[in-house]
Amino acid sequence: MKLRAAHLAATALATSISLFSLFLAPTNAYADSTNSTAVEPTTTFSAPNDAGVKVEIYNSEPWVPTSGDDIVILKKYNSLINNATGSVRLSLYNWGNNDKLPDSADRLSTTIAAARSRGVDLRAIANGTNYNLPDYVPAGLVNAMLADGTYHVCNTPTGVPNTNAQTSCEANSIVAGDGEGSGSTMHAKFATFQNSTDATGTSWQWVSLITSANHASSNWDNSNNAVVVYGDKALYDALNAWWDSMNSETDTGNLSVGTQATTLYTSPWSGSDPVAGRLDAFTKYSTTGGCQVYVTENEFNNSRVAVADQLVKLHDDRDCTIKVLVSVIGSTIKSKLAGKASIIVATENIVHDKSILIKAATNSSHDPRYFFFAGSQNLNESGWKWDEETFLKVELTASAYAALRSQFGDHWVHEHGSWG
Repeated sequence: MKLRAAHLAATALATSISLFSLFLAPTNAYADSTNSTAVEPTTTFSAPNDAGVKVEIYNSEPWVPTSGDDIVILKKYNSLINNATGSVRLSLYNWGNNDKLPDSADRLSTTIAAARSRGVDLRAIANGTNYNLPDYVPAGLVNAMLADGTYHVCNTPTGVPNTNAQTSCEANSIVAGDGEGSGSTMHAKFATFQNSTDATGTSWQWVSLITSANHASSNWDNSNNAVVVYGDKALYDALNAWWDSMNSETDTGNLSVGTQATTLYTSPWSGSDPVAGRLDAFTKYSTTGGCQVYVTENEFNNSRVAVADQLVKLHDDRDCTIKVLVSVIGSTIKSKLAGKASIIVATENIVHDKSILIKAATNSSHDPRYFFFAGSQNLNESGWKWDEETFLKVELTASAYAALRSQFGDHWVHEHGSWG
């Protein structure tokens, strides 16, 4: 396990002692390199409104280790499979070059093959053009899964590489009417486990993992996050039902399933901007102690101007402090956010997250509540209207919020040089 004393010392030189204290990481340990065997979350908590549900959130931090690699999310993914019994369902945007990792135990193919050997009912779906990189993924395993029906490649019922633009598992009626024609993509990255174990080794039923990370080098060369939810049967059942519809290529999108602990939204989404709609709930009331919004996005393009409008409204009407860390940002979005005293935008090319962290009031008590939005949906038009995506809302405890804010602060200071 790698401690971050050197990184934090550099941060202290660039900022004040008070900022050093603010962003000192909570007492956890990250699996920061390909050599680490630890898989420990950024934060762990019981759901505020459902004590029977446990949540772990993982963050990859490729700027911390000297190697530039951080495979904590991949290790967690494999850990859940290695400890699984019963059924496992995987939604893979790609199954790619993580199978070139030097330690075979870190390779998805190793984990899947071992689960199959144990008799686990493991089934997977994948994007039609990214389902297999033959230089890395053992052809025998892929072909065996294709042959026994446990691996479905979207829009390629014969299992051959797809030569068409359409690579989603959407119903034909959706593809025909979504405005993009045959260009939609299965981009959802999630997994469900009938039974598995958490980071402490405790056994759980109904385990769901939702992540921004691909099974490729962008998993560990870029920042990503993963939310693992234990004991939330409604979320588990909703993801499995959605998986079944994609496996049969009958997905019609527009899924919205709320539990006491989480709310799941899936694309394609035919209504108004789904992210802007969720942010609107935080624009109604001022927040005791101040409102804070931290956005970490791979892409925030001009088609999602409604999201930018909500951020401006939060700033102007509710005095929210807002920071946006993004890899690609549209000129219209950048212009809308510019000139606001408490909105700061920083760009960094290693951002692959699709997340929003919020402290804000949602009712007339003005008491702060804490939320984390995460998943696979980029803030672009295809993530909203065309592609198969996850967007998950999780209510946090105050301590979980503080841990994620600390992690965001590490990332921000690394790129921006200071908190201000």
